[in-house]
Amino acid sequence: MLLVIDTNVIHKVFKVFPDYQPVFQSLINGKGIWVYGGDTYRRELRNCINRFLGIIKELRNKHKIDDSQKYDEEINNKEKELKEIEPSKDFDDAHLISIIIIRHCEILCSDDKKCDKFINDIRFYPKSTMRPSIYRYELHRHLLN
Repeated sequence: MLLVIDTNVIHKVFKVFPDYQPVFQSLINGKGIWVYGGDTYRRELRNCINRFLGIIKELRNKHKIDDSQKYDEEINNKEKELKEIEPSKDFDDAHLISIIIIRHCEILCSDDKKCDKFINDIRFYPKSTMRPSIYRYELHRHLLN
C-alpha cells in the first residue's frame, strides 16, 4: 500500500504519536510503503528529516521507502499543470496531489484540513485514478489494512 506522508506529520509518524502509531507500524511491520518525489516535496522534507535519519535508513533497508528520482520530472510537471487548473493561493499542496496521481498512492497522511477540498477535487484526477483516503486519526487505522 502506497502512502504519501505530508511533511506536516512526519514528526508525528516517527515520534509515534498515538494517532499516527498505526502508520508507523504499517511502515515498520506492515504493507505500507512511503512514496515521495518532486522538487517541492524534497525541499520541504529537507527541513524536517534530520531528526529521523536512523529510522529512515532502516526503512530504506527494508524497502519501505520509494523515493526514486525517476518520477521527479513527471511529478514536477503534474504540479505545474494542477496549479494552472487551480490558481488559488490556498492551493499549496499541488505537489502532494501530483505524487498521488503519478505514483497511484492510496492514502495521504496529513493534518492539513484546508487541503481536503483540493485532495478531493475531481478536476485534478484522471478518470482512471481514484482519489486517496486521508489518514488523520487513529480511528482511520482501517485504511491501512
